[in-house]
Amino acid sequence: MPGLIVAGVGIGLSNPALAAGALRVVDPARTGMASGINNTFRIGGVAIGVAALGALLENRIAASLTSTPQGDLHSLANVVSSRGVRGVAAHVSLVHPARVAFVGAFGDLLVVGAVMLAVGAVVASTTLRERKPVPAAAATEPAA
Repeated sequence: MPGLIVAGVGIGLSNPALAAGALRVVDPARTGMASGINNTFRIGGVAIGVAALGALLENRIAASLTSTPQGDLHSLANVVSSRGVRGVAAHVSLVHPARVAFVGAFGDLLVVGAVMLAVGAVVASTTLRERKPVPAAAATEPAA
């Protein structure tokens, strides 16, 4: 539960700032279009990111488990398929390989996420241009 609270606060603080940044650099007449494009890419990025990181997590767990002795691997597969993930807790010999596989895979996932975050920050800081906001009165006056 505490993790969900932290995630909610982070999302609540970041989304308005992202939207304001996207809308600040366009003409006031195009804010609707900019808002739609911003939301489309944000949601698309979340979907692709979750799918890619989930695939990486599964791949790394599978790679780690294939390095365990075959008997343990087959036992683990049988227990998970018949009793679910919670069934592994009853088999002490299977808990350690499963835990090692997950923790190692999750560590790899965090490294990839941190690298992607750093790359995104560098790209954003070098490509965003500073534009002075247009006052609302100046935006509505007809050109002479």
